[in-house]
Amino acid sequence: MKLFKPLFVLSVFTLSLGQFSALSKQDFTNLYLFDIVLGLFVLLGFYYFFVVKKSFVLPSVSILFLSFTVIAMISLFKVSFNYNEDELFTSFFYLLRWFLYLSFGLVTFNLLHHSILTHDYIINTFVSFGILIGIVGLIQLIVFPDLSLADKSLGWDPHKNRLFSTFLDPNFVGAYLNLILLFFFNKYYSGEKLSTIEYSCVILLLLSLIFTFSRSAWFMFSIIVLMYGLFRSRMLLLTFLIIAFATYFAIPRIQTRVAGITDPADSAHFRLVSWSNTLSIIQDNLLLGVGFNTFRYAQKEYGLVDYSGYESHGASGSDSSLLFVLATTGIFGLMFFLGGFMQPLFKSKNLLLKTLIVSLLLESFFINSLFYPQILIIWIVLLINYSTFDI
Repeated sequence: MKLFKPLFVLSVFTLSLGQFSALSKQDFTNLYLFDIVLGLFVLLGFYYFFVVKKSFVLPSVSILFLSFTVIAMISLFKVSFNYNEDELFTSFFYLLRWFLYLSFGLVTFNLLHHSILTHDYIINTFVSFGILIGIVGLIQLIVFPDLSLADKSLGWDPHKNRLFSTFLDPNFVGAYLNLILLFFFNKYYSGEKLSTIEYSCVILLLLSLIFTFSRSAWFMFSIIVLMYGLFRSRMLLLTFLIIAFATYFAIPRIQTRVAGITDPADSAHFRLVSWSNTLSIIQDNLLLGVGFNTFRYAQKEYGLVDYSGYESHGASGSDSSLLFVLATTGIFGLMFFLGGFMQPLFKSKNLLLKTLIVSLLLESFFINSLFYPQILIIWIVLLINYSTFDI
């Protein structure tokens, strides 16, 4: 029982290492150190609660996510004869990873239920390593600002003069930093005082968020501010507008990023193309989709990606989490997944959870953030435990 606390910390730490925790990268199947550590945490939890305690509680929201998992398995089995062994192994591996992360949330719920972990311990662990990611990102921006210098065979986008930290992607790290900032927002507007160190951490995280130059991350932050401004402090909205305008005029790169939305050569245009391609696949596979995480192969069959695009990281998913779910598991998969994700929005009075759901859901229309491991772990832990969280 004493192992759970350090193993939880180790799990979040290895997640914070991001792409630098990669142990093996073969074709499109990547094994990370955090996969192994989270697996140990889950196995230990299953053994403790099923064998020792003989008690394992399933919260209601988890039933919807488990139902989604079953639909994902059925969708993959349905198309199993269309792919070779390597392709099926890759697709099944990512389904197994999803189940592992879901199980991590369930074990955490039971540890809270038996008071082995506490809410503060979980939040403080996420916050501590979120700050670490921000610090590493600022150092990276100074020491290694140009990702285009990396080996092209690795498939990373050539981000230049942007903060991408250990994730090697400014959009995903921006979404992650928003979740960490959300914890500080909630603490402050719940009536608790922030220490000088905590204020310094907020400033560090805000600077890191700005320097990602990620429009989707800025959009997500504006939703967080809007939610807390409407329900906690109207002054926050005014302060945000003043600072946002000042920052916009003070940093020319921000002006360029905002103006670039209408540029056909900008990434925003390619998101529209991604959505269009995904919708064309959805139309032919509406009920059960093309099979969980076979999206890369489906795009190849539809002629939607060339060889260079097929090799990239982005080919495995759509630039929208919900479109990805609909394309790979169909309308039934989307129904259970969206039902599980949004249930706390209607059942919980917790503003942190409501803000997390709304901001992350809207942001996930632009990147597939709901299935990014580091982000997935935070929302799955909070959503599964929403009935016991009083934060």
